[in-house]
Amino acid sequence: GSGSSVGVSLVKTLAEIISEWYESKGLRDRPLELLDVGGRDGILIRQIQLPSSVRITGIDIDSDALLEYKLHFPSARVQIVDCNENLPFMSESFDIVLGGEIIEHLISPPLFISEIHRILKPYGLFTGSTPNAFRFDKRVQLLLGNDPKSFSDITHTRYFSYDSLNEVLKQYFSNISIMNYSRNNLVAVAPRMFADGFIWRAEH
Repeated sequence: GSGSSVGVSLVKTLAEIISEWYESKGLRDRPLELLDVGGRDGILIRQIQLPSSVRITGIDIDSDALLEYKLHFPSARVQIVDCNENLPFMSESFDIVLGGEIIEHLISPPLFISEIHRILKPYGLFTGSTPNAFRFDKRVQLLLGNDPKSFSDITHTRYFSYDSLNEVLKQYFSNISIMNYSRNNLVAVAPRMFADGFIWRAEH
């Protein structure tokens, strides 16, 4: 269900989800494979404290961003990948997949999520985030007759609400929880209306 924390931080929540997952599985000191999808220059993963045993693979469409990624994580594998296509990895090859603010940029989120399901190990964790396309201020803009393209990120091709995010995840994952992140205290009253975005954790 939707999270109850007010003003919850995106990075803090993702870090907690990952930490709780490997603690619950007893995997803290095991060598784990993590895929950072659309990780840009590592902006998100740099803020998450990972055990030193985690091996990182960073993928993005932007080669310049991946050069920066290597500066921050010299031991990481980086690869230019278009996430609108099948992912170039073997099935069941990652323990954790992190997809921070990526699915709203994709042409076919269901194809992407099916690929994540394929490359994730059976006990693996898929976590990530997406902006709330139906936040209160955006609803007001729509009611005023404004074109969504005029007040949304022009690189977004898909728009997610809590329900549409849940729908697309449950096509491939059965164990799903969705939380909200926000800087607005009203999120406690009406999370789906005032959340800045949603964070999910999904397992097979």
